[in-house]
Amino acid sequence: MQPEVPAPDDPHLRPLRRLFLVVVTGSLLFLVPWIAYLSASLPARHEVDQWRLA
Repeated sequence: MQPEVPAPDDPHLRPLRRLFLVVVTGSLLFLVPWIAYLSASLPARHEVDQWRLA
């Protein structure tokens, strides 16, 4: 027995879609500047002295 799939225009799904959109948009607004900051602030090269220990 398969569960019933709600219709795309179901009014009960509207709050969940809005929450999903807010979370995805918030993540985008946070992660894009964070990636830019990391790409500018981290060194281009890193040498490991204790490679065998790693």
